[in-house]
Amino acid sequence: MSTTTDAPQVANGFRSAMRRMASSVCVITTSNGEMHQGMAASSVTSLSMQPPSLLVCINKSVAMHEAVHKAGLFCVNLLGEQHGPVCDAFGGKLSGQERFTVGQWTESAQGLRYLIDAPAAIICRLAAAHDYGTHTICIGAVEDVILAEHGAPLLYREGGVGKFVHLV
Repeated sequence: MSTTTDAPQVANGFRSAMRRMASSVCVITTSNGEMHQGMAASSVTSLSMQPPSLLVCINKSVAMHEAVHKAGLFCVNLLGEQHGPVCDAFGGKLSGQERFTVGQWTESAQGLRYLIDAPAAIICRLAAAHDYGTHTICIGAVEDVILAEHGAPLLYREGGVGKFVHLV
């Protein structure tokens, strides 16, 4: 077992530790009318059931950061195990509107794009935002939830994606 104490070693150790943590992959989408934007994210978690809310962490340097703040609404699309190509597209393989050519997208009543076959699509109003380091912690107040019939999640770990397997 190794421990690290100086800043560069802590940062490198932390990065390695986080790569070992499996997390669900989501695509966050937003819209300002005609222009739809989206990004892949694994830094999404539930916050509270009363009121229903979740956290999404967005890097301040990406276009999605400003877009979510301007729109005040976003959709968290929980990717399923069949969505590897969607993850690739929104993770940087494609850019801009071209990302939405991968997967089956439709629009919510609020004008946000969501995947028709996502295990879950969660529509949120931006309730609060807190800057910390390189990211903004966005708190989304859940306004609507769209569930698919089946939904095994796509997981991210060690720089790759995979699926969940029950051991028991």
